[in-house]
Amino acid sequence: MRIFKLLLIFVWFATCECSKGSDQRARPVDPEQTVYYFDSRRGDDRNEGSRPDAPYRSLHMLTYARIKPGDVIYLAAGSQFRGNIDWTNVSGTAENPVTVTSYGDSDELPCIDARGLAAGICLQNCSHLRISNLRIVADGSGGVSHDTARDLGQRCGLICRVTAPGSYTDIRVENLQVEKIFIEEPGYERDPDDVNSANGTEQYGYGIRFVNNTVEGAQLSGIVVRNCQVRDVSHTGIQFSGRKYSITDSEVSGCTVERSGGPGMQMSGVRNIHIHHNRIDRSGYPEESRNWKRGSGYWCWGSDRILFEYNRMTNAYGPHDSAGAHIDYNCSNVVYQYNFSANNAGGFCEILGNNHNCCYRYNVSVNDGQRVKQTKGQWGFTVMISGYTGSKSVGPFNCYVYNNTIYTDTDKQSVITLTKTAEGLCLVNNLFCIKGSSQLFKNKDTGPITRALMKNNLFYAATSWPADSFLSDTSPLYGDPDFANPGGWEIADYLPGNETLIRDRGIVLEPLPEDTVGLEIGLQVETDILGNPVDGQPDIGAIELRN
Repeated sequence: MRIFKLLLIFVWFATCECSKGSDQRARPVDPEQTVYYFDSRRGDDRNEGSRPDAPYRSLHMLTYARIKPGDVIYLAAGSQFRGNIDWTNVSGTAENPVTVTSYGDSDELPCIDARGLAAGICLQNCSHLRISNLRIVADGSGGVSHDTARDLGQRCGLICRVTAPGSYTDIRVENLQVEKIFIEEPGYERDPDDVNSANGTEQYGYGIRFVNNTVEGAQLSGIVVRNCQVRDVSHTGIQFSGRKYSITDSEVSGCTVERSGGPGMQMSGVRNIHIHHNRIDRSGYPEESRNWKRGSGYWCWGSDRILFEYNRMTNAYGPHDSAGAHIDYNCSNVVYQYNFSANNAGGFCEILGNNHNCCYRYNVSVNDGQRVKQTKGQWGFTVMISGYTGSKSVGPFNCYVYNNTIYTDTDKQSVITLTKTAEGLCLVNNLFCIKGSSQLFKNKDTGPITRALMKNNLFYAATSWPADSFLSDTSPLYGDPDFANPGGWEIADYLPGNETLIRDRGIVLEPLPEDTVGLEIGLQVETDILGNPVDGQPDIGAIELRN
């Protein structure tokens, strides 16, 4: 196993204690710790706040507290707090982190209502924090005018940002429910042209954000976001945004993002990130007038060493990208594997320009590319290899797309586009069960690819790949894979019944000519998307047939 995989496994195990969760009961306290209790129903700000039977009532009392390592802030289950937690330079230590969590017997999480404020929880230049078992909402202006609310900037459920040089680390966020993060009141109509700007020019609501993009000499690392739910935010659900590789060695897992107005998850300027076992549905959600209305389930930009696996992306909507998961430009060593992608408007596989040694492998795609001439002739793509970099067309370089299972119904269209600026493309062992038509999307950059290898792909019919694509399979297979339940939305629905076409018909991958890297994580895999071992000659598609 290569060093990239080992590093990601190390990060995962180093943070695995967080996955056990908090049990909402007050834990034993070290004598050096200070404990603060808050209860919006039974508390009183005249109380001492240090005992569960004498809690404070409002979060405002935290402004008087000097938070030190090991301190614990307990919010009573079922409480509703108007206001926020706003900390600058508050840090624990690795042994004694600062904790914010819930207490009490109720199953209802304590709620922070941050209407009219910049964030429900705002952390600036902080380290060694544990935040868990809370609900955050911020639906509307909070009684101030739209213009005043929008002057506050982007609103967040939780934001952790860096504004001074230094090393900031070990921020763990678990079991947060973040929902209804909007700056404007319901009914606000957004400028419809804003959806065509790069990331939106108006003000928006975000779910959970980590930001380190303004200060030289600042590094943010060791972030864990686990088992969080983000719903109904007007832009991005979970976002990491940094200067080049200024956010590192972090994990997002077990999270759900639903009905985000923009992307479900997005990362820029990051390195060594593991994103796994998440569920993203209806990114770019159009049925809320305050939403941006455009969003891939996940995308990254300007990043290195991202492992994105065992995720589920469905029903992405909007113009431009809006894919299940795409790799924007200026990335390297990004691997998308073992994911399920379905009904995403922009499509399945999208790799843009100046990307190096990136990969889609062992994924299942169902009816992706639903967009047909939605805006300015834009199509949804089954496979999009593009050199787009914001200006000129450059690369991408050494893309590996193999052992994916791709299905489209008879009433759908599969669109392929391949840029002539690409150098190095490996397209092998994929299963293209395209029951409808296929076509090539052409523009001024479409054309033959240097160092392209396309072989041993299985096609439902000769029409499953456009004949004028500038790239043809040198040893194609044809036939019906006989899926268990074609059109279904479970991975097991795409178990092939036609063993003769599938079993041991793939080839063992080698790096492309002139590529000294291949994939840092390794070209060979140990298991398929269902965990079945891949031994010897691989099968065709994402599912390895058992003996």
